[in-house]
Amino acid sequence: MFIRIACMGIFVSSTLGCGDNTNYNRWVSPPRDDGSVLHTPSSPPPSLLECMPSAAAWNDITRLYIDTENSIHELITCGQVQVRLAQSMLAIVLASNEELFRGDAFETISGYADMLGLDLQTPFEPAEDGRWTMPIAGADPSSRFWVQFFRPGSDAPILDDPFRLDSYLKGVYVDTELTLDQMLDDLDRRNTFSFTWEQEGPLVDLLNGGKPLAQLFTIEVSILDIASLVWPFVDSEGADFGPLLSLVDAEMISCVELKDTRNNTIVEYQADGRRDSISEIAGQGQVGFDLDAIQATDGRYTLLGDASDLRYVGVKSLAGEIRYEAAGLDLSLRITSDFGSGQPWPVTSWDCDPCVPD
Repeated sequence: MFIRIACMGIFVSSTLGCGDNTNYNRWVSPPRDDGSVLHTPSSPPPSLLECMPSAAAWNDITRLYIDTENSIHELITCGQVQVRLAQSMLAIVLASNEELFRGDAFETISGYADMLGLDLQTPFEPAEDGRWTMPIAGADPSSRFWVQFFRPGSDAPILDDPFRLDSYLKGVYVDTELTLDQMLDDLDRRNTFSFTWEQEGPLVDLLNGGKPLAQLFTIEVSILDIASLVWPFVDSEGADFGPLLSLVDAEMISCVELKDTRNNTIVEYQADGRRDSISEIAGQGQVGFDLDAIQATDGRYTLLGDASDLRYVGVKSLAGEIRYEAAGLDLSLRITSDFGSGQPWPVTSWDCDPCVPD
C-alpha cells in the first residue's frame, strides 16, 4: 500500500519536475555558447541617424547588448525552476518520507516520474533565514537562485524544511483501497487514501486550513483529479483532496542574484520574484520579477537597464519590457527590449539619447 500514495504524489504534479545532483540538467539551462537567436542589425538603423556610431563602436555596443540579454535569459531558467517546484510541491513532500517505500518501490516510482519529466527531490540547499538556494550554472560562483516560503499573510519566513513530510506530520502511515494499476486502468476511478499519523510537526498548521487535524483522515481522488491540479481544463468535480490541499496555500518568493561574465562583458543584476501562493504559481505557470538596476560593461561601454512588468510566462518565454541606456567614449544610446506578452527573445529598438546635446 505504501507505493500507492507515493505514486499519487508523482501524478499530483504531473508536468515538469525537479532533480537532485544526479539529474541536475532538468533544473538548469543547457551549456552556453556565444550565439543566440537575438537579432541585432549588422549596421546602425535609421533611428540612429542623428547620433550615428562608428562601425567599431556599433560592433562593440551590439556585442555588449547581446551578452547582457543572454544573461537576462537566465530569468527564464529560474522562472521555470520556480514553476516546476510549485507544481511538484505535493509530490516532493510525500516522496520525502522513506517509510512510504518498500523494496524496489522507489525505483518503480522513479520510473513513472521519468516518464512525466519529474524528479522527486529538489536541487535546493538550505541557506540563511529560511532561504533555499541553488547555483546558476555557468555564472560567477557568487551567483545564486533562491526561494523562501511564508505562511499565508505572514512576514516571518518559514525556517523548517517545507519539503519534508515530517515537518507537517510525524509517523505517517497511508493505506489505500485500490492499487496503482487499478487506478491506471481507469483514470476516472477514484481511490480512497487513508492517512494516520503519530505527532504534529512544526508546519502542521499549513494542513487542513490551519484547523485541528483528525488522527485519521482520507482523500478521494482519481488520476484525472490529480492531473487537474496542474491541468485546469481537466474536470475534477467531486474530487476530495482533504486537508493536504491547503499545504500549497503557503506563499513563496524567489530571487536571482547574478554576476555573469561573457566574452569581455560583466553583467550584474538582482531580480526579485514577486510573492504569491504556491498554488497560484503552479496554476498560472508564471512568475513576476522586480528587476533591480542591470549593470553591464566591457570596460569601454556600459549598459544600465530597468524593467517594466517583467515576468516569466512559461514556454521558455518572458513578457514585459527592459529599457537600457548605453554610454561610453563618445556614444550615448537608448535600447528597448520588448518581450511583448511573451516570447523567448525580445524585439529590439534603438534610439538616440535626447538628453545628450548634439
